[in-house]
Amino acid sequence: MVTLNDLSIILPEIILACGAVVVMLLIALYRNHFISNLLTLITFAVAMAVLVGQSNSQQEVTALFMVDPLGIFLTGLILCAAFIITLMSFPYFHIQKEVKEEYYILLILATLGAVCMSISNHFISFVLSLELLSVSLFALIGYLKKENISVEAAVKYLIMAAVATSFILFGFALIYTSTGRMDLQGLGENLKGGDPDILVLAGLALAIVGFGFKMALVPFHLWTPDIYSAAPAPVAAFVATISKGAAFVFLLRFFYSIGGLEHESIWIAFAVIATASMFIGNWLGLRQQNIKRLIAYSSISHLGYLMVGFLAFSEAGIRASAFYLVIYFAGILAAFGMIAYLSGRKGEPVMIEDYRGLFWSKPWLAAFFTLVMLSLAGIPFTAGFMGKFYVLTSGMGAGKIFLLIVLVLSSTIGLFYYLRVVATMLSRADTATTIEDYIGKQSFALKIIVAALFILLLWLGVYPNTFFAMMGM
Repeated sequence: MVTLNDLSIILPEIILACGAVVVMLLIALYRNHFISNLLTLITFAVAMAVLVGQSNSQQEVTALFMVDPLGIFLTGLILCAAFIITLMSFPYFHIQKEVKEEYYILLILATLGAVCMSISNHFISFVLSLELLSVSLFALIGYLKKENISVEAAVKYLIMAAVATSFILFGFALIYTSTGRMDLQGLGENLKGGDPDILVLAGLALAIVGFGFKMALVPFHLWTPDIYSAAPAPVAAFVATISKGAAFVFLLRFFYSIGGLEHESIWIAFAVIATASMFIGNWLGLRQQNIKRLIAYSSISHLGYLMVGFLAFSEAGIRASAFYLVIYFAGILAAFGMIAYLSGRKGEPVMIEDYRGLFWSKPWLAAFFTLVMLSLAGIPFTAGFMGKFYVLTSGMGAGKIFLLIVLVLSSTIGLFYYLRVVATMLSRADTATTIEDYIGKQSFALKIIVAALFILLLWLGVYPNTFFAMMGM
């Protein structure tokens, strides 16, 4: 039975649901892009304010949700990212000829699905949240329906999302058949301390495949560059950060709750996937000339780094993974924010050559994008370096030396394509590209986003302790 106390604990999620309804009713009465954007921002801000007022205690809300410090922190991170993406979306879509208002309903619903995934404690709540996120994202990716490439990407995502969900559902069904439980605590009590039977192992294998698709881990990554390159920049940022982050958090809850990583075969399977993601993601990034596809392969490698913290199977691993998610969110949002900033009526500057000579025409923007690339590469005194440092520390504490060597070597490979973007911006060739008609010139919101993310990437690189205190873990 749901009590008033339970409702107060999940009040941020209730606010998001109500916000989507309010925006929908407003659109039915009066269409206005600015008001729809403003109401969406208010929805996320109010949800965040309520979340800040919650304690870091651990409390179960029926059998479906577990609100704990990790869930509260990741909910806050998702809401902050959604707020930034909403700010980014107004100037980006304002110049589009499409109907704009319904975009914000989908954005709120996708965020609601992601937030519910981050606190899910049961197969049913996770699958419903996953479908809410996936269906909303399908529409968001193809929102610019006059662009054939966006519609094609939406269909690809729909097929891949359906395939991934099918694997996850089949895996969960096999686990339920063997154990009779669908809540994570019950599964933990049932499976810990003993060897799982063949049905449970088969179910876990299928679930790993499904999560591999959702998180774009190798070899389930093939859809990622096509979706990133075709989706609008704010939507691509959402897919790369919030969608993947929510899936990772439930993966962590699931396998930590049941003690799955205590079994050598499961640990080795994840280690192989992490190793392949780190190497192949960086290796494929070397040949990319499209900046959005480059970021796509970069995100694959970063999810591989994130898996090192996951495979540490310790409290330190959880803290390192949560912190790395903050770093990853900041870096990817900054990268797509830069693309959105320089977008215009002629489209997005998606080729690396579009940024040639940017340092000499717009030095402050080039300095910001340079910091983003250096952070993603993990150069010292940037956020990316501190994220990798804490992941390495957690892995070292757990004795996972092989994965640490792979992380260092693959990061070295990735350094080349990040620096190639920086070198292109520093080039003084006569063929330097001039970007003049871009939305960031008139958008105060985009200027604030760029400045805030610039400060955040530096702050996280030199003084990360504040964020560990915020985690409450």
